[in-house]
Amino acid sequence: MLVAIARDGGTARKTAATFLSLPESFALPAALVLVGTGWADRSESDKLVRAFGGRIYTEHTLQELAVLAAEMSVTSDTIEVSNPLEER
Repeated sequence: MLVAIARDGGTARKTAATFLSLPESFALPAALVLVGTGWADRSESDKLVRAFGGRIYTEHTLQELAVLAAEMSVTSDTIEVSNPLEER
């Protein structure tokens, strides 16, 4: 989970440039929360949506992120963990 706060377009532009290359270096899918007026109407925001596979949230959609996190948490509780040494 990455959070970026930008009050102006310059900060958003610089932060987006840094974040655009990050998804490739993560082993798991990452989500991004963009906060502040600096992200409004930025072409970089569109690029970030593509780079993060649509997992972009704002201060207005944090409830959706919380629901998704809760659902994923329940799903992960049901995954069986096997120990290959015990199976032998």
